[in-house]
Amino acid sequence: AAKQGEYSAGETFWVSADTKEPKTVLEQLALAIFQLHAGNSTFNPSTSGAEWWTQVIDAEDDIGWHWDRDYGLEADAGFRLHPHVATVTYLSDLGAPTLILEAIEEQQAGQGADQ
Repeated sequence: AAKQGEYSAGETFWVSADTKEPKTVLEQLALAIFQLHAGNSTFNPSTSGAEWWTQVIDAEDDIGWHWDRDYGLEADAGFRLHPHVATVTYLSDLGAPTLILEAIEEQQAGQGADQ
């Protein structure tokens, strides 16, 4: 089990696009994926980057339907912000696949993630 503050399934991490020396191999991977997808796009490196996390999920675990979004911002300000670009990397062949839909989630002002 991970110790408090270590990379774990219960916490997400952010690496800024202007990071010169990633602290871990996972930060390096996240930045490489960001740079691949950002390509020659124009963006502000100080406010752009990659959110990443690791999860250890048993085959019988149930991950419910959800939208990728900034749940902290939603809880604090009632605004749903989704990533402009997202990738999913699996290091096993267990579990249900990721489903990507061409859909727009309706903004619901004043509703936090728990409503």
